[in-house]
Amino acid sequence: MGNSEIPVMSVIQFKEFILSKIQQTSETIFGEAVYAPDLKDLYSLYTKVRDNKIVAIMEFGSGWSTLVLAKALDENRLSFQNFVNENIRHPNPFSLMTVDCSSDFQNLALERVSKDLAKVTILPLISEARMSILSGQACHLFDVIPPFTADFIYLDGPDCDQVSVDVHGFSVRYGSEDHSYGLPMAADLLLLEPFLWPGTLLVIDGRGANANFLKCNFKRNWLYRYDNEYDQHVFRLLEEPFGKFSKSLLILKEGSLGVD
Repeated sequence: MGNSEIPVMSVIQFKEFILSKIQQTSETIFGEAVYAPDLKDLYSLYTKVRDNKIVAIMEFGSGWSTLVLAKALDENRLSFQNFVNENIRHPNPFSLMTVDCSSDFQNLALERVSKDLAKVTILPLISEARMSILSGQACHLFDVIPPFTADFIYLDGPDCDQVSVDVHGFSVRYGSEDHSYGLPMAADLLLLEPFLWPGTLLVIDGRGANANFLKCNFKRNWLYRYDNEYDQHVFRLLEEPFGKFSKSLLILKEGSLGVD
């Protein structure tokens, strides 16, 4: 591919990488400790990006995943950037768009991303999420999703208590302010689906009802698998290429076209 491929980190190397970031950042918001990193789940994300030769990433919900996805994407850049530049007219190669409702959590997530990952373009976006109706179904949507081409999408937000307003009196925000329950039902990907390139990989962290909602409403040919070990719903867009550039992306990914 024109570059020397960077080896995938071992579990031990990955753990050391994450622990070094904990020591470098405050890991508190308003004086309270934030969620500790789940090394097992994060390593699963890291290896999916590396093994599937991902070129660009969109994540819904900033967090430890932002650092891990940026790290994996940078290693991919070092491994096959020349092939992408020469063969794929990609609008935003080796870029990560991270969408969140909370500037506090997003700023902490970005603080973890060190300067040695600066060649990965990180596009942070803060947007409100609101209840809406799409094709006659109650759901929620972010107000703003700018143009962006991703072949890896990670869905882990927004939380139910971040979704505002209601539709016909209904909301995913059940319970009290202190104990908010409900089922997240993000529908942004239904709007973006026509623009996704063949070979796109979607990973949903938990959120089983949301995964089922998308699976029932997607229009294109998605291969679906539930990973019980990590509680992840994994979708792969299996279609013929649009043209020579999307074909080149599939050639790059050749050998990684399953859902593992």
